Amino acid sequence: MQHNGAGRKGRATRERLFAARFTKATDSHHRAAAAVAVPQVSSATDYKQQMQLLAKGGTLCLVGIPTEEIKGLTPADFVFDGKQLVGSVVGGRADMQEMLDMCAVTGIKAMCQTMPLSKVNEAIELLLANKPRYRIVLETDL
Repeated sequence: MQHNGAGRKGRATRERLFAARFTKATDSHHRAAAAVAVPQVSSATDYKQQMQLLAKGGTLCLVGIPTEEIKGLTPADFVFDGKQLVGSVVGGRADMQEMLDMCAVTGIKAMCQTMPLSKVNEAIELLLANKPRYRIVLETDL
């Protein structure tokens, strides 16, 4: 996950995600503690680092599926600690409607960073550097 969960901002993020804890993958003091890690990027990322967040028997659930090979992971990364790798892709219209209905009932809202359309080049640079907070949505700024 991509937020350390500390302070008021971290508490708000945890509440929005219905999470007890929300850990930044690069925080070494949070190693081997999570039952589930859900990296939400479709670009290449350090999956070895993501696996180190997992406790024994933990699950790495990919929501954004990269097209590149997952480098740096071996069968030993899964077998010795009973970890697993699973994934999810967005389904068709019926799945999307079910998700939107659930969001309406539970109050879950999209978490995204908005930028004016006039800053599209800056938005692309942020995406290429894997720096956006959640997703970037461009808004018209006429």
